[in-house]
Amino acid sequence: MRNINYSSFFSSNNQVLGVQINHFLSNISALYPNFNDWLQYKFYQPSYESQRKIIIAHNGTMLLGVALLKKSHDENKICTLYTSPFHQGQGIGSQLVDLSLQYFDSPDVLITVAQEKLIELAPILKSKGFVCTASIKGMYRPESTELFFNLR
Repeated sequence: MRNINYSSFFSSNNQVLGVQINHFLSNISALYPNFNDWLQYKFYQPSYESQRKIIIAHNGTMLLGVALLKKSHDENKICTLYTSPFHQGQGIGSQLVDLSLQYFDSPDVLITVAQEKLIELAPILKSKGFVCTASIKGMYRPESTELFFNLR
């Protein structure tokens, strides 16, 4: 796909884009209880601006992918990595991971993945040097396992 742009921002800067991101991520919000509240109170509040960043992929008119990032003294985490199903396989997720790793500028980076999404994310994670280091059944939902990946 041509004309893919990548932009990063701190979420409190643009409420309209926040609404678009909420809608864009609605396909995965069911995987995590209270996902929209978490977005609202952890990503869209100015008090978290120093610890949260959003990177988006877009074509000028629509979102194609999103990475939600947390950078703190305790944790560098790619909280959410999502590419539109219509645009998967075009390198968008890979580029979002690269930009995320540049932002963290640290070898200590974590991403957790719902077991249901592992098939989609495993190739990107493996190609970037992430390895599965733990799994927790029932972490977010009783019937699901959350897998933890760290950079090698």
